[in-house]
Amino acid sequence: MEPRELVYTVRVYIQRDAMSDRREGTETRIGEGEATLRDLGFSSYEERAYRALLALGSATASEISEASEVPMGRIYDALSGLESHGAVRTQDGSHPTVYAAVEPEVVVDRVLEVRTRELRDRLERYQSQREELVSALREIEVPEDEFWTAVMGPEESMELLLERIDTAESSVTLVADTVSSQFELDELGPRILETLFDAYRREVDISILLSESVLDQLGRELGDGEGLDHRPFDWSLFELRASDDLHGNFTLIDDAEICIAIPNPAAPDDLFGMVNFRDAHFAARADATFERAWGDARRITSLSTALEE
Repeated sequence: MEPRELVYTVRVYIQRDAMSDRREGTETRIGEGEATLRDLGFSSYEERAYRALLALGSATASEISEASEVPMGRIYDALSGLESHGAVRTQDGSHPTVYAAVEPEVVVDRVLEVRTRELRDRLERYQSQREELVSALREIEVPEDEFWTAVMGPEESMELLLERIDTAESSVTLVADTVSSQFELDELGPRILETLFDAYRREVDISILLSESVLDQLGRELGDGEGLDHRPFDWSLFELRASDDLHGNFTLIDDAEICIAIPNPAAPDDLFGMVNFRDAHFAARADATFERAWGDARRITSLSTALEE
């Protein structure tokens, strides 16, 4: 086939493929449907030129422009971009310059390596700036006003609780007399304990007061760390006690805010929602209630040992 006929054939193929995509409503866009080179940072002209060059084998800029329908005034920019991506080679000493496409697997691997390195560098830069940004924002004086919010549903309630524990700076006090039947304790327990462990690593004091029935459930489901990243789990990291004189589930954070679990009135074993109060006076009253129950509760150092008692 003559070069001019080949260019025409490639051009017809590209046009037909594009028309088919538009007709079927499947015209490719970044992040939608079939992956394209644009997902890896190629421009639309660069991708069209590369695809045409793959089909042509080797060609001059004008032939690539005609086959890909990239305007002649833009084809050299597109080819320069492809060279920077390592996607084309040129034939030394040819006039005009003849281009050939580098194999697709080589091109994709090269670009992926570069993009991965760029993203890794960006992530490291963001991480290095985290402490500086947090410190700067914390210098803003926050007034001690009262605030409350509420969510409905078990998953939403759990996300709110874990979010608030993640903000703790000095102390977390968790009180639980029941576990909602909507949760699987072997899934819920590790999520809570891992969040508490992260708080412990920030030097937050952790106190946990459980009813005997919740302690029994927790011990049988988790033992000394089943399902946790930190296994066996050292319960001595926390102050853990058990008591039968508990009524309700709540979590006190930094002696300033409190999360209260609300049971479903129609099904008391289910969690209806959670209310989060930022109110120092309300938190102080909850802390006083906790201290009375805490003083009478028995100290636990190991769940497996507690079950044998």
